[in-house]
Amino acid sequence: MLKCKNLNLYKLLKDSCEKYSNNILFEFQDKKINYNQFFIDVLNFAKQNSFKDSNILILGNSSYEWAIAYFSVAISSGIAILGQINLSHGELVSLCSKCKIKTIICEPQALNIKNINIIKFDNIKINNMQKFDCNNNLDYENIPDKKLCTIAFTSGTTDESKGVMLSHKIYIAMFMQVVMYTNTKIMMLF
Repeated sequence: MLKCKNLNLYKLLKDSCEKYSNNILFEFQDKKINYNQFFIDVLNFAKQNSFKDSNILILGNSSYEWAIAYFSVAISSGIAILGQINLSHGELVSLCSKCKIKTIICEPQALNIKNINIIKFDNIKINNMQKFDCNNNLDYENIPDKKLCTIAFTSGTTDESKGVMLSHKIYIAMFMQVVMYTNTKIMMLF
């Protein structure tokens, strides 16, 4: 049973995986991904990259790879900066400067920004059946629930876009409200 106190996104994923491991979480094209596979893919991508205490810009449409990127950053104690996919080059450079971005995870489009590491969604390895010891992720377990995990930027239709800061605790509260409202088992909503 999920306990909301001191719960972070890693613990939510781990608890969901333990409870619903073989239930389908994502269905796209001709593939079905269960909770267990999603958790493994997130851990794989998080362990392949160093997101700890880094601001990582994620640009793209909702997809399985987007979800892997987002959760990998969040569980690694990084901050996922969610930007609009249709930003001009100038807006993108400005956002990277303002938010001290070192890495962008994005759709496989041509991006070239000085001193910024680019990881394309198509470089995210999925369905890698490598197993991890879920009890050997103490860094992930101990992230405080009040730690900032996301800055979501508005579209800026009336002025310059503004960032909304969200902690693990806020995300969990929103998630729990959806689960309570729909009275369904835990599912990912993207």
